[in-house]
Amino acid sequence: MKVKKTIKAKILELRNGKAELLRRGYENWQRYLRGDKSVQLYSATRQQAERLPRRIGKPKVGKEYPLTEN
Repeated sequence: MKVKKTIKAKILELRNGKAELLRRGYENWQRYLRGDKSVQLYSATRQQAERLPRRIGKPKVGKEYPLTEN
């Protein structure tokens, strides 16, 4: 049996700088999944993005994927 653990979190005091970093990270994640390998991602996020298509197949155009997949 596979066990999953969900961690809920929220961002306190979302300021312009934090909002911009989150927005950019999310947009880069989506772009990377659609084939733009030139975007900047943290190495762990890049590794997740490389594993995701093996689990779900080719990412669909117009569909957004959550930033983290286990």
